[in-house]
Amino acid sequence: MKLSTWCVFAAALVLGAAGLSGRVQAEKDAAPSLGEIMRKLNGGTNSMTRNLELDLKEDEPDWEAIQESTVEYTKLVAGLQKGTPRKGDKVSWEKLAKGYADNARALDAAARKKDKKTASAVLVRIKNSCSACHQAHRPKD
Repeated sequence: MKLSTWCVFAAALVLGAAGLSGRVQAEKDAAPSLGEIMRKLNGGTNSMTRNLELDLKEDEPDWEAIQESTVEYTKLVAGLQKGTPRKGDKVSWEKLAKGYADNARALDAAARKKDKKTASAVLVRIKNSCSACHQAHRPKD
């Protein structure tokens, strides 16, 4: 191949890789869906809520790890407030999501204070609020 052909080929590879890299980064930067957020927060035995619950049952909780989790938890719940449910009205969603966000912030505050009793009580409030929100906003797929 001629040098000019190699240069064009190399430039095409670089530009293609840059475009692909940009798309991959955009996907990483994209806000997670409501379903993705809910699965991470509450999806089964390895969810953040369940892991925090187990961590708080320890005699000597690992407060550093708990605090890292509650910061992430609060960010994820804030993402719910920005979403739009596929079922139910927006006013109800905003009210319930605000309550969830308030509880997430209370959980984070209790973790920063290393207040096991309050953090555990907030998790109970969070878990008890699930069914009302799901009845109003979770589609029956």
